[in-house]
Amino acid sequence: MNRWLAFATLLALAPLASCGSSSVVITNPCAYASAAEVGPIVGGPVAQGQVVTGMSPQTGQTTLTCVFHPQGSYAVAIPGSNAGFEFAAITFLDQHTFDQSVAARPFRSVRRVPFGDAAFEVGAPHYEMLFVRKGGYSLGFEVAAGLGSFFGPEEALARVVVARLPA
Repeated sequence: MNRWLAFATLLALAPLASCGSSSVVITNPCAYASAAEVGPIVGGPVAQGQVVTGMSPQTGQTTLTCVFHPQGSYAVAIPGSNAGFEFAAITFLDQHTFDQSVAARPFRSVRRVPFGDAAFEVGAPHYEMLFVRKGGYSLGFEVAAGLGSFFGPEEALARVVVARLPA
């Protein structure tokens, strides 16, 4: 639960209802992936995604994230890992939050990856996240297990979601 709170706090630091420079408004981030699709990505059954609403302490704007929790206990689907899967999250971000999320900072690595219009793997102690920009959309993905996150499942989840974004 502490991992989820840390993730939610990280992404709630800025607004997200409007994505990029377009007037795209996301009302249900869970509409872009199902539990049947997320389960094989993370290594076991998950409950249907739940929309979690937060509020940016800086702007007061609403933030929306879709979170998938495990049904039972199992290791994340990474060869050689025995880290217990905790959650998978999909968050739609505004342009400013995306830019701040991929900015280099002390104790954080940022690596550009070939995905979407722009994508970055961002790692810090105890978390890794994939941030993807495609068209007018900016998104954050995390698959958390144990004390870390894993880019492989995050990218697989991103491929499902990005393919469904309207042009």
